[in-house]
Amino acid sequence: MHELPHEVDRWGPELRHWVEQRLLADLAHYGISRQDLLIDWSQVVQEGHWRDYRGTMFESLSDVEVRDVRGALVASGWMDFVDTSPDNDEAPVVFWLFLDL
Repeated sequence: MHELPHEVDRWGPELRHWVEQRLLADLAHYGISRQDLLIDWSQVVQEGHWRDYRGTMFESLSDVEVRDVRGALVASGWMDFVDTSPDNDEAPVVFWLFLDL
């Protein structure tokens, strides 16, 4: 496993796991529903859309990859989000943008 870039590492393991679960669940809208998938954060790039979420900088990232357990690329795209509340403790809605399958 690659070392996490600071853009993702600063979220902490709980928030990262939560985001990964949302992104993997969102893939079902595109016909991909598998249990052997992992999010690869190793090449992410900050895209400037951010907010303070529970005391950490949470921002959209490009070059997020989805790989199977053998390492084969399944999908790639941007992780983006929308706010549903001005409250910093309210979870954003996380989704794929510019998804390439």
